[in-house]
This record gives sequence, structure tokens and C-alpha cells, in this order.
Amino acid sequence: MATDAQGSHLQSAANVGANPRRVLVLGAGFIGSAVVPALIDRGHSVVAVTRSQPRPDRERLLEGARVVVSEHWLEVLPNLLADADDLMYCVGSANPTESEVDPARDISAVLPPLVRVLELIRLHPSTRITFLSSGGTVYGDNPSLPLSEQAVTQPISSYGILKLACENYIHMYAQLHDVDARILRVSNPYGPTQDSSGGQGLIARLFRNAVRGEAVVLFGGGKAVRDYLHVDDLAAAMAGSLAVDQLPRVLNIGSGVGHSSREVVDLVAEATGASFEIRLDPPRGYDVYANVLDVSVAKGALGYRTRDLEQGLRDTWTALQQMGASVAKVRVVPFRRVDGA
Repeated sequence: MATDAQGSHLQSAANVGANPRRVLVLGAGFIGSAVVPALIDRGHSVVAVTRSQPRPDRERLLEGARVVVSEHWLEVLPNLLADADDLMYCVGSANPTESEVDPARDISAVLPPLVRVLELIRLHPSTRITFLSSGGTVYGDNPSLPLSEQAVTQPISSYGILKLACENYIHMYAQLHDVDARILRVSNPYGPTQDSSGGQGLIARLFRNAVRGEAVVLFGGGKAVRDYLHVDDLAAAMAGSLAVDQLPRVLNIGSGVGHSSREVVDLVAEATGASFEIRLDPPRGYDVYANVLDVSVAKGALGYRTRDLEQGLRDTWTALQQMGASVAKVRVVPFRRVDGA
């Protein structure tokens, strides 16, 4: 069971293994591979479905689950759904930068598979679906922080618009076909197996920069504020939610605490002992200025707690070191600004 430094967790040890469920996890990427051990620790039976062979660092997290690797995963899904109480939709998508570059491609890759899954779920009314949405983008640039589930959703990026479209399809199937559905609006997850090569995940890129000795680029002059959540705490929240029958359909899952990107650089430097060369660039048009989630509903319903960012970064660096990571020497230069920062 994932815990923080003080041993806090979502579900008490006495409840582990109570009411075990048969859980189908779609996607064995960063989040999907993290939720599998959290589910198994609680006594649930898990089948993980993935389009390609998981990376070794994620594959080890899937031990104890039945893993189905199929490029044509939608074709094998009907048989698997017949034996599933819950389906956790952790299928990966393009990151926000890629979505902005080619939104049509992202739409075609994300919406049709989800709708096909909802059609299959409609034929299996005893199966509940939990969909991972984006708490970091669907609300848009809303200054009323922290953002509750009732906040206006006005995404300013293609990525956020697509996530909201997915939510609306789920609402439609729940309304018209009585599909039992939950939507978790997740803030900004991070952890040791996160991909650091894409346009998503500041913390993953910072750890990569520390290892490779690369300079850091901060958009928005280092002032952009985000709500960061360790992936193991997200996985614990997801697994713990299965034990609660009555939940709002939409639920924020985050830390409830905001940190600027400049603060995160300092915290990663403290955790790793690295020094960073920093370049401050203007904000990109599709980036919200600040995003912090109100997680009071989740805390009330789940006893939801997370480790603080400092502890989470130390935990992440310890795990990366166990995988062989070490800090490169980086030339220290003055912290400099650019026009408009």
C-alpha cells in the first residue's frame, strides 16, 4: 500500500481485502501501471490490458495481475468485460503540446475508442467505469483558486477541450443508458516511471535534466502554478474509491496545494543535489497561468490524504537512484529573465 512519510493512506489496513472486486485496467502506462499494485494490495483481482509490451520499470509493477498485450485491445474487451466489476480507463493520449500541434489526430485517437468502450459498457450494466480526466486543463484560466468540481469549465487548449468532450460523452451514456460512471479530474501527477521525453510533466523533465546535465526551460517566466500529485497517492485514491458506493460522478483528485515552476526547480535541486541552468521563456498560449484543485469533496468521501511535494520529490529521486540514476554536473549560471516574464 502506498503511504506518505507519516504512514497516511486512503484506506485503513483493516479494510484491505474487504469486498474484493474484479477490476479491468485499460492502459499500463504511467498511471495504469501504478494503480495495479494499489488494487492488488487491497485484495482486488486485476486484469491489465495494454496495446504494447510495458517498459521494464512499469512491467514489474504489474506482477500479480493478468496482463493482456494486444494491439487490437478493443477486440478482446467484450470477453474481458463479462468478468469485470470495474473498468478503470487509463488509456494514454497525446500530451498537451502534441494535441495542440495536431488536434485532429488527437481527437481521432481518443474519442472513438472511448465511445466504443462506453457502448460495450452499456451492454454490461453491472460494470462501473472510472475515467481519468484532466483537472489541470478542463477548468481553463480561472482565478478563483482552488477550483471545485462546480467551477466553470472553459478550457483554453485542445487537450482540455478533448478531455471535456470525453466527460460529456460519459455523462450522456450515464443519462441515457444508466451507465455507472465516475470521472476523476486529476491534477499533475508525477513519479519515477513518468516519461520525461514528451511535453508533459515538468517534474519528470527536471529529473531528466538533473541526470543529463541539461538546462531547464520554464515557460511563463517560472511563475506558472500547478497542483502536483505523486502517482502512488493518485493510485491509492483510485483504488480506495472502489470501496465507496456513493460518490459524486465528478471528483477532483489532487494535492490541493499549488507550487510555481520556479519553486519546483528549487525543490528538485534540493532533492537531488543538482544545480540547474535556467532559461525563462514567455508563456505558451495554451498554458493556464495557475491551477490548484479543491479536493475537499475527495477528502470527505475517501479520507483522502497525500504526501507533500518535498517528500514526494525525495521519494521519486530515491526510486530513480535505485534504477541507476545519478546527478550530472551542471554549470551554474545566473537566474535570468526574458522580456515579458
